[in-house]
Amino acid sequence: MEKIPRIIFLFFFIVSANTISASEIQLDEADFLDIKHIVLQPFFTALKNGNVLIIKDYLSEDFYSSYQTLLERNEGYPQFLRDYYRGVEFYPINAVQKDDTVEVNVEITSPDGTISHMELNLKKSVNKEPGEINQGRWKIDRKFK
Repeated sequence: MEKIPRIIFLFFFIVSANTISASEIQLDEADFLDIKHIVLQPFFTALKNGNVLIIKDYLSEDFYSSYQTLLERNEGYPQFLRDYYRGVEFYPINAVQKDDTVEVNVEITSPDGTISHMELNLKKSVNKEPGEINQGRWKIDRKFK
């Protein structure tokens, strides 16, 4: 009979430990503005201008590798981006931190007034240069929706 309370305790301990590790923390306004102005606005401007060199700089290595051929070898891609994003406006709405990732909800308004949403995951990049002190930069790691 004593095993049942132990099993129940263990079950609740495991469930609560997983809940704590996956907890979400709303970013404060200053951190959100930093991400918005330092990462998102330049990235969205690069998309609208078709500037693949700048786009590359804002993507994590893993995310970039999945688009590398498109960004580096497709000569028509910059023009495609300029045409596709012409008149589109991006509005970062909020950001939530989950462990080492920040999820940003972005509202996208097209020239005809259609509104859609996308979520971007950002992670801090790690400086690989030995001896350099760098806390890393936020990089776009994944896109949803």
